[in-house]
Amino acid sequence: MTERKYTIDRLSASRVKTFQSCPKQYEYDYLTDIEPPEEEEPEFFMVGNTVHDTAEEFLLNHDVNQSKEHIEDILVEIESGMDYNYDDRNKVENCLSFLAKFISGYVDSVNTVEERMEMEQSGIDFVGYADLIGEVEGVNTVVDWKTGKENPEWKEKIQGGMYVKMFHEMYGEWPESIQFVYLDEGTRSVHSRISDGEVMWNSQQNQYWDQISGYISDMTNSAFSGDFEAKPDSSQCYWCDFKFACPDYIGGEGSEPQSYEIGGVI
Repeated sequence: MTERKYTIDRLSASRVKTFQSCPKQYEYDYLTDIEPPEEEEPEFFMVGNTVHDTAEEFLLNHDVNQSKEHIEDILVEIESGMDYNYDDRNKVENCLSFLAKFISGYVDSVNTVEERMEMEQSGIDFVGYADLIGEVEGVNTVVDWKTGKENPEWKEKIQGGMYVKMFHEMYGEWPESIQFVYLDEGTRSVHSRISDGEVMWNSQQNQYWDQISGYISDMTNSAFSGDFEAKPDSSQCYWCDFKFACPDYIGGEGSEPQSYEIGGVI
């Protein structure tokens, strides 16, 4: 009998997206004991954290039914007290301005903020965090703030599908929409339960989760065999924390990977 290489017992949207982008990166990051080099927290993390923390404090302690200008003033005041060291002040200001516009224009009420969502399916624990669950444009909605560039649709569907499934498992009902709000770009992407007359998810079908289930099947098969294909891409490899260990890394001169013996963490 073939011996199982790895066991997957915990998943999140980010883990599934990592596998879809590069299975080898997923293996290095979540199934081995290889540690990436210690580096200073990137600028975009600090910007993201300060914007998310500012949004959280506002939504927990202030009324959403205010003018855009008043909300923005409060957000700026909250952010000024945050202890984050970043250089891109313009990006933070852009994010807070659109955050104020979105809250004042679309959010009717707030149910939960930074809600930990979790469920168990087929022996795997799933976990995620919803930045906002509330009534948006009159319907029950899960909102996720993004401070980076717009994600491709397949990434949104993985994260949105996780939200939909966990929401139903936790609350026994279906959200009417999942919204990704790209604060720096001033845009939002809306995934509705019924789109152009077609039902995306309900008690009889869940098109998003069906697709995710296929991804998870691929992941568990790879975990069993230990075969994780690398998908080298120059732009993606550049940002990978495990480029130093990957033999398929595409990088510049002087960036050759090192050799490591991989040990599984089960």
